[in-house]
Amino acid sequence: MAISRDRLRERVVVVVTQREAMTAIRIKARLLQDHDGQSESLAVRRTSFLFDGHNCVLREFLCELEQLFVDDLSPFMANKEEHHIQLKGISDDGEETILDCDAALQNCLQRTSKKSSLLRIFMTVHRDQLHINRDGLPVAGSMEHMLSGMRYTVDSKGPFPYDKSHTETVTKPTGAGLIEVSIECDVVVAGGGSAGIGAALAAARSGAKTVCIHGRSVLGGNASSEVKLHMVGADHGGGRGVPLQTEAREGGICEEIRLDNSMANPQFCAEMLDLTFLDKFRGEPNLTLLLNTWFTGVKKDAKTGEILVAYAESQLSQKRFDITAKVFIDCTGDGRLGVEAGCQWTQGREAKSQYNESLAVDVADTLTEGTSLAFHARDMGKPMPFKPPPTFTRKFTAEDFKYRGLSSADYGYWWIEISYPYDTVSDNETIMQQLLEALIGIWDYIKNTAVKIHNTDTTNWALDWFGTYACKREARRMIGLQVQTQKDLIPEPTDWSDAVCHGGWPIDLHNPSGINDTAHPPFTSIATPYIYGTPLRCLVSGNVPNLMLAGRLASFSHVAFGSQRVMATCMVVSRSTLLMRFSLPSPMSVMKTILM
Repeated sequence: MAISRDRLRERVVVVVTQREAMTAIRIKARLLQDHDGQSESLAVRRTSFLFDGHNCVLREFLCELEQLFVDDLSPFMANKEEHHIQLKGISDDGEETILDCDAALQNCLQRTSKKSSLLRIFMTVHRDQLHINRDGLPVAGSMEHMLSGMRYTVDSKGPFPYDKSHTETVTKPTGAGLIEVSIECDVVVAGGGSAGIGAALAAARSGAKTVCIHGRSVLGGNASSEVKLHMVGADHGGGRGVPLQTEAREGGICEEIRLDNSMANPQFCAEMLDLTFLDKFRGEPNLTLLLNTWFTGVKKDAKTGEILVAYAESQLSQKRFDITAKVFIDCTGDGRLGVEAGCQWTQGREAKSQYNESLAVDVADTLTEGTSLAFHARDMGKPMPFKPPPTFTRKFTAEDFKYRGLSSADYGYWWIEISYPYDTVSDNETIMQQLLEALIGIWDYIKNTAVKIHNTDTTNWALDWFGTYACKREARRMIGLQVQTQKDLIPEPTDWSDAVCHGGWPIDLHNPSGINDTAHPPFTSIATPYIYGTPLRCLVSGNVPNLMLAGRLASFSHVAFGSQRVMATCMVVSRSTLLMRFSLPSPMSVMKTILM
C-alpha cells in the first residue's frame, strides 16, 4: 500500500512514552527527498494508543516510511527492567489489559536494517501479545479509517503553534464531530488583547508553560488590524512628563512592543503591529497560542472552588480543547472566564454612596460605556461620489455635531459609540449593526451635506476601510480581593504596598447613549494629576482561589475603570503574573499571606 509523501506527513503517528507509561516504543522518523537527496525532518509525535473492541481484539495500524532510524530506541531497550515496553488494551466493559510486547519488538529490531529503503510495520493487537510483521498483513480500510478513534498524547515538536512544551492528548472522532484535544500546562490566559498579550508573555517568561486562548485570527484586540485603535496610557499621549527625563509611559513588555513596532513599522501599518504581537508569541518556547479559539467554560473542584480545566473550541479546525492548568487569568474583556468560574462580578455604574465617589451617579444602574466603530478615509485625487446602500437610512444634521467635532476625515471618530439601551455583551450584534448605520450616516453627511470639514474639501475623499469588529469599552467587571475606586486615583493616589504597575490616563466617563444622544456631550474627562499604582489585590479573584484578573475587567469601580481601561495600562496590569510560583497554593492564598 503506497502512501504519498503529503499523506505520510499528515498521518504518520509514532509511539513514545516514558518509563511508567503504558507504551514505550520510540521511533524517530526521517523522510528523505528522492529528487535532490536533501533530508527533511518529520516531527516526532509521542503516542499512547488506547485500543477498544471486544476483549481487545484486532485493530491494525500501518506505518510506511521511506527510511526508519532506530538509534533512539537503544535507551529504551538497554535495560528492560528500567524501560519495560507495554501496551494497554481497553475492552468494551472498560477492563484494562496490559499487553507485553518486548519480545516482539526486540525480534523486529534485530531483523531491521537502518538502511532499509522501505519498511512496513503492521501492529496487530490481540489479548496477550503484539505482533509486528515486516512482511505485511491484510489491512482493512484506509489510513484514515485506521487512525479514527485512536487516542494519543503528543509532546509536540511540529510547526508553530504546536512546537511548545505542553503535554497534549488528542482524540480523533469517527465520522463527524469535534476532535478532542487535552492540554496540560501551568497557566491559561483567556484572551489575546492588550491585557492577554502582557499576561501570556509575562507568564511564559517567568518559566510557566502557558497557553493563550484567543477567539480572533490576530492578537491585539482593539489595537489589532480588525479594530485599528492606537494604544494610549499613563503618559496621556505624551501630555505628561518630560521626554527623556521623567516620562510616564508604561514600561516593560508594553514599551518593548512599542519600540520594536516603531522600528519595524514606521508606516503605522496595522497589520504590521499584528505581526509584532505574533512574533513575540512565537519567540517564547513556553508559550502556546490558540488563535480562532473561543473559551467556553470551566471544570471546578467542588470542594476547593479552584478551576481545574478550561474548555475552548475552534470551529475552523473543529477542535475542542480541555486545558488543565494551575493558574487561570481572565483577559477576555467581558469577563467570560470569571463568570464561568463563578467569580463575583458587577456591571454598570455604582451609586455615589457605595464607595463614596463624587464622580459616580446618584442611583446605581447597569449602564456602561459604549462600543465604537472606526473608519479610515483618504484623498483619491479625483471626485468620489458616495451613495449609501438602500437599507442604511440614518441621517444626521449639523445640530448632531454640536458636541462632536468633525475635525478630520482620515481617521474616523471615537465618539461613534453606542451602549444604552443595550447590553454590551448580550446585545453585541445589535450594537454592531447600529454602529454601522451611524458610521454610514455620518459619512453620508460628510460627503453629501457638509462637503467641507475642518477647512478640508471632502469631494475627493472616499472610505478606505471601516471596521466590522467593534471596539468595546466596558462590559462586566470582576470583584477581586480589593476594588479600586475614585479615591485611590484622585486627588492623591493611594500608596499600595502591593502595587504592581501604574496608570495615569484621565478618568473618562462616557455617555452610555453615545451617538444616540447628540444633545449631550459624549463624555466627561477628569484629569488624574499624578500617576497612580494598581495593587495586585485588585487582580486576584475574591472567591475563586486560582483565578487572576487583567485588563478592563479587573476589580475597579466604574469611575476608576474610566482611567484603567486604556490599552497600554491594561497591558502592564497583567505583569502581575510574574509573581506566580507554582509551588504555592494559589494567587488568592499568596495575596492573603502578603496582606497579613
